[in-house]
Formats: sequence, C-alpha cells, structure tokens
Amino acid sequence: MIIDRAKVTVTKRPFFRTAEVMSVRIEDVLNATCVIGPLLGSITIVSRVMNDNQTTNVGPLWRSDAQRLKRVLQGYVIALQRAIDCSKLGTQELATMLEKLGADDHPNV
Repeated sequence: MIIDRAKVTVTKRPFFRTAEVMSVRIEDVLNATCVIGPLLGSITIVSRVMNDNQTTNVGPLWRSDAQRLKRVLQGYVIALQRAIDCSKLGTQELATMLEKLGADDHPNV
C-alpha cells in the first residue's frame, strides 16, 4: 500500500509474477477502518467510485503498520474536508501532521 499526495495505490500479489494494482484518488476515499489482532491487522478502505461505494481490504499487516496507515489515510481525508493546504509541507512533516489528524480520541487498544 502506497499513500502519496494524490492517490492511494494498493498492490495485491495473488500468484508469482502477477499483480492486481488498484489506485484511488485521495478525494475519493470516504473512510478507512482498521481491524487488529494481537500481532496482525488489516485495513479496509471505502472509496467513492462512479456513485458506488467500493471496498478494498489490505492485509495482513503488522499491527502497528496497520494502525499507522489507517491514521495517515484518515488524516488525509480530514485534511481535505477542512481544506488544509498540504502541498507546502515536506514529506516527514506531512506524515506527522496527517497521523495526528487521523488519531483516534481514545488510547490505543
């Protein structure tokens, strides 16, 4: 899973030398949820595609990676809703800001 300034790209490799690549514009992401267990987790991305809701599951990921990716992605959705200009921020500064925006108000489980 790659999150850049314009889109989210998910690459699934079901078999050797094959790949299913799906890209969604950040503006089309409606929600990101995270399902976590003791060691592993997964992310579900709900996107708006041609007036339909499309769900994409990404995982298994390490628990901490799944939580961080969810916070960054959800933070980007919030930043777009609040019309926060992210274009002038550096990569590390942007990731930190988005992670804070996307953080839940309750402590980590």
